[in-house]
Amino acid sequence: MKLRTAASLLGAFAMGAATMALVDRPAQAAAQPASNWLSVFRSAFELVVRQHLTPVNEAKAIQAALVGMMRSLDPGSTYYSPEQFAALRDRSNQPATLGVTLERAGGALLVGGIAPNSPAAKGGLKVGDRIVAIDGAPALELLEASSRLVGTQTPVVLTVDRASLPPFHLTLIREVPPPSVTARMIGNAGYLSLGSFHDTVATDTIAAIAQLKAENPAMKGLVLDLRGSPGGLLNRVVDVASIFLDGGEVAWVAERDPGRRERFKADPGDALTGAQLIVLIDAGAASGAEVVAGALQERGRAKIVGVSSHDGGTIQTLFPLSGGLHGALKLTTGAIHLPSGRAIQETGVTPDVVVEQAESGDTQLTRALALLN
Repeated sequence: MKLRTAASLLGAFAMGAATMALVDRPAQAAAQPASNWLSVFRSAFELVVRQHLTPVNEAKAIQAALVGMMRSLDPGSTYYSPEQFAALRDRSNQPATLGVTLERAGGALLVGGIAPNSPAAKGGLKVGDRIVAIDGAPALELLEASSRLVGTQTPVVLTVDRASLPPFHLTLIREVPPPSVTARMIGNAGYLSLGSFHDTVATDTIAAIAQLKAENPAMKGLVLDLRGSPGGLLNRVVDVASIFLDGGEVAWVAERDPGRRERFKADPGDALTGAQLIVLIDAGAASGAEVVAGALQERGRAKIVGVSSHDGGTIQTLFPLSGGLHGALKLTTGAIHLPSGRAIQETGVTPDVVVEQAESGDTQLTRALALLN
């Protein structure tokens, strides 16, 4: 199968945050003056600097204002300090994780997704849990909290607030995550788990399918496990959907200008040559996973099993400020729509077969395998 070439939307993962794609662009001046509220802000800032009881760190005060402005927009928009922006671009020294995707909602930090077999999953953390503190320090900002969940293979103490329970402490040990694409045969069915949409995800997925076919040429179908898979690079997401679709539309992006729509189509050729395909999703399947699952569902290529997804599906553009010297803004600039026109941000993806995850055993996978018989 020919791989789709890189699309115009490029980016990188936000550190553990559920994000569709980051488009790294230089900040541009606004086309028109913002209004006299800028003068009001300047006057208020100067008043604070002159009159506050204790000396004010002007840089920190302005950064806090930027954080508040981004927080007022939507959960996907945020301000990165210079230190946070540098960490976002260089994470090579932080290989071990808890397998948790965080999101901001109503001023709180919530667990938006949990990778299967991760320390978080094995330790009993649940989607929807509110993270109050990390190692005793309050968990406030999304990027800072997410960055504190990765590092060396050492324990992390989470203070968790769960509905109907008093806050409790949960100690988890970071682990180096397994390869993003893993595959194995389960009886006569293929099983492929996709953890993230990284640069080589499409080639890795094609290689995994070839491995399964070589192991069992009579493979009757494939279960594609997208549970806990967060956002990523949109062009890589389209590459993965293209592996299972014989051409046609995968998704399109609506921007602020109603006349601007970027459409993404699959290349001809189905790596499974029409064999049955079942996709597993859960509440932690966000953005990229939702695009793949939703496109395969709407195009009639796959049945979806699990619970309704995260309802992400937005595009974030990364605007470095002063070339990154003063940090960066991550700003929501687009909404992703499935081929039917349905906005993922509004509805998420609803499974064809709803199966809640049991406390013991993988009932979702068992049901998916049964559908291949």
